[in-house]
Amino acid sequence: MAHPLSPPQPPVKLSLGENLLLLVWAMITQGLAFVVAPRVVLVYRYGLTRVVHDHLHFLAMPKHQPWLVSNGDTISNVQFICFLIGIVCWFALVFATYPLVRLVVPWRSKSGTGLTLSR
Repeated sequence: MAHPLSPPQPPVKLSLGENLLLLVWAMITQGLAFVVAPRVVLVYRYGLTRVVHDHLHFLAMPKHQPWLVSNGDTISNVQFICFLIGIVCWFALVFATYPLVRLVVPWRSKSGTGLTLSR
């Protein structure tokens, strides 16, 4: 931690490659989060053991209508909850894993600028 009276350090800017990596990683994790969210809704509604034992999944998830579950039940008014669960999962995945992905893929050249991949 820097001394409180020391001059502030300039912020670290992301290179073009790191910005593209963040965009691609955000889209990948968004897809994963919105696949996980309906399953979390099923676990909340029926419990983990019943979801696993009965192989429950959603057959249809139409907008503004009840969702059809594979056991014949319909679940209504869960669209917004499913959306919120998906957003929370997405933010958690992006912010927890992007620094690790950034460490694995070295985008900086020796001069600190550009899109050069180093080995």
